[in-house]
Amino acid sequence: MTKLIILLIGLLIPSAKPCLPPQNIIPCLKVLPSLEPKLKFANYFLRSPLISEFLILNSEFKPFLPHLDYFLGQKKPITYLVLLQNNHELRANGGFFGSYAVITLDQGQPSFRFQDIYVPDGALVGHVDPPAPIQTAFKQGWFRLRDSDWEPDFTTTAKTIRWFFEKGNEINPDFLMTLNLATIEKIAAVVGDIDVPEYGFKLNNQNLYTLLQNEAEIDFFPGSTQKRDALTAVGEAVVKKLSSLKLDHYLQISQILLDQLNHGNLLLNSTNANFQTILEQKDWAGKLNPPHCEGGDKEGVSCLLDTVLLVEANLGTNKANCCVDRKSVHTITKTATDISHLINLTFTNNSPLENPLPPRFFGGNYISYLRYYLPENAKNIRLTAQPTLPKTLTQYPIPFDGIKQKSFDLKFNYGLHQVGFFHLTAAGTKSAVQLSYDLPLDNLGGYPNVYQLNILKQHGLESSPQEINLFGKNYSTTLENDYSLSTAIGDE
Repeated sequence: MTKLIILLIGLLIPSAKPCLPPQNIIPCLKVLPSLEPKLKFANYFLRSPLISEFLILNSEFKPFLPHLDYFLGQKKPITYLVLLQNNHELRANGGFFGSYAVITLDQGQPSFRFQDIYVPDGALVGHVDPPAPIQTAFKQGWFRLRDSDWEPDFTTTAKTIRWFFEKGNEINPDFLMTLNLATIEKIAAVVGDIDVPEYGFKLNNQNLYTLLQNEAEIDFFPGSTQKRDALTAVGEAVVKKLSSLKLDHYLQISQILLDQLNHGNLLLNSTNANFQTILEQKDWAGKLNPPHCEGGDKEGVSCLLDTVLLVEANLGTNKANCCVDRKSVHTITKTATDISHLINLTFTNNSPLENPLPPRFFGGNYISYLRYYLPENAKNIRLTAQPTLPKTLTQYPIPFDGIKQKSFDLKFNYGLHQVGFFHLTAAGTKSAVQLSYDLPLDNLGGYPNVYQLNILKQHGLESSPQEINLFGKNYSTTLENDYSLSTAIGDE
């Protein structure tokens, strides 16, 4: 059926014929802008899911299509640096990146190389002070590329990452991209089995993580080439596999990538100011912008904005996030003078043992540094916590519990309050955090008539279940994307 539809389009629209073989994807992309009206006409009669997917992708990527020569390196080579993130070790904008890929397009022809993150790290000369939590967790006294994904605003983090790459004798790419393991597994499910003859196994979405982790990490030491060698072999096998895929497979992969972009699980950063602006407008750049009140600019409408963002950073040097679940319960109440917001956060660490035993499992104790971002006008910020401590570790950051560790970090950042503290959830246990604050109703010089709650999603964290009781009414979300909820306050 697919071939028949493509054939019909090719007969109806002569300029579409370069698109027929999947390997001619470049000519296909170049003619897409001129094809749009004709494809819409064809789809009116054919009602084809294939054409519909083409049209959706064309609409989303339309701002970039006139610049394909630039993106494909037709006039001069263009470089893409892909940070290969492992979301089982969560950081601010996805997972810890222990490796990366550099893809160069020259006249549309790709070349790629993989590298271990410790190579540019090892070339860094001089000293850079790390953020205080990294210093506390690792006791190393210096800031490194491997830990540079720290700020939840990716436009800020990207500058730091680029700086470290340059100082580490690596390129400063035209485009910087994050790519989580979870995204790779979704693509692998479409691609199917990938034969890697050098290592004698077939990769698929079910075994990809375990096999790659075994080859790249077990018995690894700084300076070893095993991680690079394994990734290079897999990369070559993937390229070979991609060349044999059908057009509908390419469409499925494109839809996955688009979905990951729209959900903040794949982030892009460009050295080209014009393209960076487009990325930020489409919310693909991972920029942290406090939301605005919907309808707050309408005549007669005053709005009280409540923004919450939780950012987790795994500083336990393990892959505990493979086995960690979290849940937040929000209780929002109203008095004559304030809106009060209470957040009950629970972590469940399902790791069977405290110490990872690869390849059996890659979990362990969850040693995290948590940052809550709250409204700038929040007052009476209160924090309590019930961490669970490891039994087998003798040294770890002292978690905030209000007793042994009474203080937490508090400062302004990104136009928001930032509340930071260490929190531990030992393997096989549950832990809890309670955070509350008040928002004054007279903050705007008058009584607002609309309350709007915005719960922002951490980049790269696929989901985070939220239950909300707002003025006695219940709501819920898995937080696969930013969530917004508004209601009338009333003047009672």
